[in-house]
Amino acid sequence: MSSTAGGLSPTWDDYIAADEGHPGRLERLHGELYAMAGGSPAHAYIIQTLGVLLRLALRGGPCRSTSSDQRVLLPNDDAAYPDLTVWCGEAEFRDGKTLTNPTVIVEVLSPSTEAWDRVGKLDLYLAIPTVQHVLLVEHGCWHLTLVSRREDGTWTYASAGPGGSVNLSAVGITVSVDEVYDDIAAVGGPTRDARLPRDPTKVADVVER
Repeated sequence: MSSTAGGLSPTWDDYIAADEGHPGRLERLHGELYAMAGGSPAHAYIIQTLGVLLRLALRGGPCRSTSSDQRVLLPNDDAAYPDLTVWCGEAEFRDGKTLTNPTVIVEVLSPSTEAWDRVGKLDLYLAIPTVQHVLLVEHGCWHLTLVSRREDGTWTYASAGPGGSVNLSAVGITVSVDEVYDDIAAVGGPTRDARLPRDPTKVADVVER
């Protein structure tokens, strides 16, 4: 969901000034600025559906969810705007606006940035000490991939297609694939029988450590 904005941001203050002065949102990845681009109707629909599911599932507990308007701190003074973010306990912020203690990060994959989201950006999310899960949501078929931190600090993955679910154990909720993609055809999204265009086990090559 990003396009190159151009230029480097040598300091955190430079980045914040650029982001807050930009008409949209800017991510800082490896010191370079990227402007966030709009997604497809199906992309937006999935984010909204997941946001509602998370909000209802977490209600009354110690964790909270927030939207893609929430900036999240990455290692080395980078920052991103995940599609959805969950934190538990008291939210902690840098400069009053940038969340520093996310527990779950959700990215709905876009065709233009999918390769980067699956490898480079995923690695940045996994390097956040508080992150316990990263949920990758397909845009072209009904499929979820969940990357989870083990007790020893290594990572494992689970994936699910139609009729399946993934367990976000750190926040005590299960996400159903069918609920995430419910009525997605109404906005031009994939049908239930759309096939995954790649071997999902390739994700393991990235996240198994």
